[in-house]
Amino acid sequence: MDLVVTKNHEYTVKIRTHWIHSTYNPTREAEKFIQNFLVHHYKEGQTIFILGSGLGYLEVVLNSLYPNIPFVSIDFITYPQNLGGEKLTFIYDENDPISIQKLRIDLQNQLSSVLTDENFSLYAIMIWPVARQIFPSAIGYIEEYVHRLKTSSLTLQHFSWRWLRNGFRNILWWNQQLILPRYRSVVVIAAGKTLEIALPFLINKQENYYFVVASSAVKTCRAYGLEPDLVVSIDGGYHAGVYMQDADGLEIINTFTGIAHENTSFLGFKNSFFDQLVSKEICVTPFSRWGGTVMSTAIELAQQIAIEEIILVGQDLTISDYMTHAKPHHLYDNILSYHDRYKTLYSQYYPIESHSRETLPMYAQWFRESQWRESSNIIIRRLLPSEVDLCIPEIPLEEFLRSDDRLGKVKEYQYLPEQSYKRSVLSHLIQQWESHLLEHPLSYFLLSEQMNELTLARKANDSTKVRLCTLAVTDILQQRIQILRDYLT
Repeated sequence: MDLVVTKNHEYTVKIRTHWIHSTYNPTREAEKFIQNFLVHHYKEGQTIFILGSGLGYLEVVLNSLYPNIPFVSIDFITYPQNLGGEKLTFIYDENDPISIQKLRIDLQNQLSSVLTDENFSLYAIMIWPVARQIFPSAIGYIEEYVHRLKTSSLTLQHFSWRWLRNGFRNILWWNQQLILPRYRSVVVIAAGKTLEIALPFLINKQENYYFVVASSAVKTCRAYGLEPDLVVSIDGGYHAGVYMQDADGLEIINTFTGIAHENTSFLGFKNSFFDQLVSKEICVTPFSRWGGTVMSTAIELAQQIAIEEIILVGQDLTISDYMTHAKPHHLYDNILSYHDRYKTLYSQYYPIESHSRETLPMYAQWFRESQWRESSNIIIRRLLPSEVDLCIPEIPLEEFLRSDDRLGKVKEYQYLPEQSYKRSVLSHLIQQWESHLLEHPLSYFLLSEQMNELTLARKANDSTKVRLCTLAVTDILQQRIQILRDYLT
């Protein structure tokens, strides 16, 4: 990009052989752009993340007109250049695939150290329009990254308090002693398309493994002749009552994930599975340390049962841009914590047309009807193999079939004392929240307005307001914590 001064001392910008503006005053254009951005895309207290500012006029004008607004800047150039401490530049060649690939890796490392789904709301993303034409690969990658964070952040904000609250409730409702067997190897089965490919191989190894199966996958497993050792279900949700009919006669553990009226409405009929559960018409054992999804509970159970490896099968369902089985449900964190024990039997990319079951339409319908989403344009896709695996090594089917010599069921049982475990887990959750009271995500979720006010006071170095806000917020949060502590007495 070249900045050219015309005879009448006006500016013109030329990119290669294309003139972007006939007459162009960069300072005036930057001022207009910034003012429009602040009106439509900026909230007080946010830090502006400037992408592709070109010659640096955005930073100069922003700092001149609004010195109290913090900002960081990322730009892309074809030669080394230092534009100040707040300016981070990346050098790459738009026509070189290797250079673009290296740039994406560098951007991923840099962005992940700054932007997360938990702090995303504290930043406002500003992209200079011309940068999209000059650096399409870089800006396109960043926009994709930001979009993923935005949708993940919405999911996290919507469900965080509910999951933690239900984690407390699950422990309080857990009034039976849970006896779990110990097996050398455990297979955790979900209802993904790859399950139907893996089942014939699983049946041949049925005597060597303990099978923990999501309720939605029970019908398929039984159709192939595989009897689950343990079924993990959900209180309501998508056709939970229907799934339970498929699990007749099997041992069931139920994970509570939502409140009663929401789950009842999901089912579409009056006598829901949740209603039957709380009225004790059916007998199941509620279990979920954290609350969350069926599979997060299945994964957690597998970690307690398995002595050696945990094999994942059929975990290939996701809704694009929504981390429905990721951080908020603790599934991703659980797997990474025990990454050396996990393997996936089979992973493959599958187009939507190849899925014959009803799971996908049900998920799509619910997301379309959910009020918290910004758009009703739902796209459901299959995970790519690298995304399915979560960096977990895949077991070749031939190796799986040859592994009789070291795999076998172990007759060993562990007992989990209900009262002591319940109290210790609940105490741990409360202690974790209380020890990071003003930094804990839950505090921001419960008192977002007050916490934002406190953040602004800190940035303005207003010690009096910081002290008053801190006292007010701490008092409210301590009251919430005391309510939870009362359950322990």
